[in-house]
Amino acid sequence: AFVERGGFDGAYTYFAAAGFTPGSDPRAWPAAGAALRARGKVFVPAVGPGYDDTRIRPWNAHNVRPRQRGAYYDRMWQAAVDSGVD
Repeated sequence: AFVERGGFDGAYTYFAAAGFTPGSDPRAWPAAGAALRARGKVFVPAVGPGYDDTRIRPWNAHNVRPRQRGAYYDRMWQAAVDSGVD
C-alpha cells in the first residue's frame, strides 16, 4: 500500500466534506481504519464544521456542506467516533 511504501505512520482523509472523495465518506471509515490497523498504521478521518470552497473553486458548489448551526459538525464527529477509527 502507498502508506507502507511511503514510510508513513498512517493516513487521513483531508477533505471534511462528506462524500467529496471516497475516503471522505464516513461509511468508508471503518474499513479504511481496519485496513490500516492491520498494517500497524493509524487512520484519521477529517472532521470539519462544514465545507464551502466556492470562492476559490466556483465550479465545486456540489461539494458545499452547510454548517447547519453546528449539526453537520456534530454528525461528522459522531461518525468518526462510531467508526472506531484511531
